[in-house]
Amino acid sequence: MKMICFSAAAIAALSAVVAMAQPGGASGSLQSIEAPNLSMPVPARAAKPQGAQTFGSAPALSRLAVAAVYSTKYGGWENMSSIGQAATVGQHGGAQLRVLVQEIGYGNNPVGSYAGGTLPTAKNYQTDPICVVNNQYTSPCPAGYTVVGFYRYYNLDGFTAPGTFSFQDTSSNAPWNTLYTKIYIN
Repeated sequence: MKMICFSAAAIAALSAVVAMAQPGGASGSLQSIEAPNLSMPVPARAAKPQGAQTFGSAPALSRLAVAAVYSTKYGGWENMSSIGQAATVGQHGGAQLRVLVQEIGYGNNPVGSYAGGTLPTAKNYQTDPICVVNNQYTSPCPAGYTVVGFYRYYNLDGFTAPGTFSFQDTSSNAPWNTLYTKIYIN
């Protein structure tokens, strides 16, 4: 699994799309899809640790963003170049179609939708913790670091593009806000 880091720069814009080599091409099993190599300039905030030893409440949900879209037609991951990007630039489709959502804070009611229909919870096939390491959002988390959010991977295999993927989640603690993000997949 690749490390995904976020530099501590302005929230207003994300860095240019980072090229990512896909060993063995885009075909293969679910396990052959590597995590996208993202570089998103967003500030990392301190948070409470996850696990058996509790030091306080979990951080409230503060941001959702579609970070990347993967498809066999595109040939790998297309990283989004800005937070809240309205649509993919590349054309997607083929046997495999995946979406990666970045969730900062802790939510307890994740709901993904595609083309107007709610996705079964099993379509969120992988969830990876995000930690702050050297003032950067990092995944996977090294042992002993604080979990401040999650990457949620959605499997849309069998769906056709174009279509709109949307995602919402509700904070697991005060202020119990519900956040929403979406992207039109060309």
